[in-house]
Amino acid sequence: MLLLPVCEVINVRIECNRVAHELAHLAKRMVYCAVWRENAPICVNELHLEDCKHLIPG
Repeated sequence: MLLLPVCEVINVRIECNRVAHELAHLAKRMVYCAVWRENAPICVNELHLEDCKHLIPG
């Protein structure tokens, strides 16, 4: 935290951050390390789209 001049830590409910919640559960289930560079894991694709609905006009 010394390198971050301005940093705020807040508590966010699971309902407001479902992608992070699902990724945390996925990490606990995995037996190896993984990096997703272009496509998110299938288990979070739908959640990601739902979280971004308010950003898409129409």
